[in-house]
Amino acid sequence: DIPAEDMTIIFDRGMNSTLNIEKAMDKMHVVGSLPSSMCKELFKIPISDFKETGKNGNESTIMACHVSGNWYDQDLIGIIRYNEVTKRKQMREWDNNKPKILGKIDDIKSKLNREGKGRKITEKGLMNRIVDAVPKQYRGLFDYSVVKVEGKLKMDFKVIETRENEFVEGMGKTVIFTDIKDLTVRQISDMYDARNRIE
Repeated sequence: DIPAEDMTIIFDRGMNSTLNIEKAMDKMHVVGSLPSSMCKELFKIPISDFKETGKNGNESTIMACHVSGNWYDQDLIGIIRYNEVTKRKQMREWDNNKPKILGKIDDIKSKLNREGKGRKITEKGLMNRIVDAVPKQYRGLFDYSVVKVEGKLKMDFKVIETRENEFVEGMGKTVIFTDIKDLTVRQISDMYDARNRIE
C-alpha cells in the first residue's frame, strides 16, 4: 500500500475551496488549477518571461513560468502555462461572438416600447431577454440594467472594457498550483495533465 502522505490528489476547478484544499493537505499532496478570477495579476506577466516546456497531445508548443502565492489560505507554488494555439482559438470565438451578442441586443432595443396590440414586456421579462442573449461564459464582460421611466422601459448595455482586457489577457493561460515545492515546471504541468488519464 502507498502511504497517504506520498499520494497526490488532482483538483479540477469545480472542486477547489479553502476547506477542500485544507482537508486534502492534511493527508496528502495537492495539484490543481486556479479559476481565472484569481489570476488577474498573474495573467499580466509578459510572455517573454515564459520558457518552452514541451508539446501537448496536439503537438502545440506549451510555454510556462514559475509563480507562487497564497491561495486558499495556503502558501503554494505553481506555474502559468500558455498555449498560443489555444489563445488564437479563444480569440476567434470572442471575435465571432461579440458582434452577435451586440446584434441581439440592438434587436431587443428596437422592439422596446413598440406600440400596438399584444402583451407588454415587463422589466423582468426584458432582463431575461438580455441575459439570454449573452452566453454564460461572457456575461461577466458586460454591464446591463433595465429601468422604467415615465411608464416606458429603458435599457443600458455595454462592454466593460477593463474586464474584456483581462479576459483577453488570460486567453490560452492556465495557472496550476501545488504544495510540492521541489517540482520542475514540466513536472507540475505533466502531473496536472495526468487527471485526464486518471478520469
